[in-house]
Amino acid sequence: MALPGIPSAVGQLINGQRYDFSSIEANFGPSSFTNFQAISYSDTLEPGIQRGQSSKKLGRTRGEYNATGSITLLKEDVPTLLAALAALGQGGYMEAVWDLTATYSGGLTDLVPTVDALIGMRITEIGDDHSIGSDVLVNELTLDIMEITRGGLSATAGGSSLAGVGASIGGILGGNL
Repeated sequence: MALPGIPSAVGQLINGQRYDFSSIEANFGPSSFTNFQAISYSDTLEPGIQRGQSSKKLGRTRGEYNATGSITLLKEDVPTLLAALAALGQGGYMEAVWDLTATYSGGLTDLVPTVDALIGMRITEIGDDHSIGSDVLVNELTLDIMEITRGGLSATAGGSSLAGVGASIGGILGGNL
C-alpha cells in the first residue's frame, strides 16, 4: 500500500546522481566544519507496552524519544571546538549545549538540498584511539542529542519545541575548521 503523497517508485535520478559523503556540510551557527571525517546520528521512539493475561499486546504508549550521535574530527581541530564550547560560559566543554545542522546537497548536480538539525547537543565522550600507520589522527566525539529533525520534520507529534535550545558557537569559532 502506497502512503499518500509518497510515490510508489524510487525517486527520479537527475543525471544518475545521488548524495555522497562530499554532499555533507556540518554547520555550527555560521561556521562550518569541512574537515570532519564521519558524522552519525540516530533517534528512537520506544513505546511502552500494555499487556494483560494474554501474550498479545493490548496497547502501547506514545513512547520515550531518545537521540544520540557522533562526529569524528581531525585531532588538530578538536581543541578549537572545545575552546569555543568552553567560551559559551555554561561550565566545561562537556556541559555546553549547542546545535548542529547537516546539509546534504548535490554539489554540481540538481539534487534538492536536505537539512537535518541536531538540536541541544552535549559531548558525552571524546575518544582517542591511535595506532601505528599512515592514517591521519582523529577524535570521535560521542553526542547526547535532545532532538533530531530531518528535513524540518520532527519524529514526534507537536513538532520540535527545542528551537534555539543550543547555543551558536559559530561566532566564537570565527570561520571554518
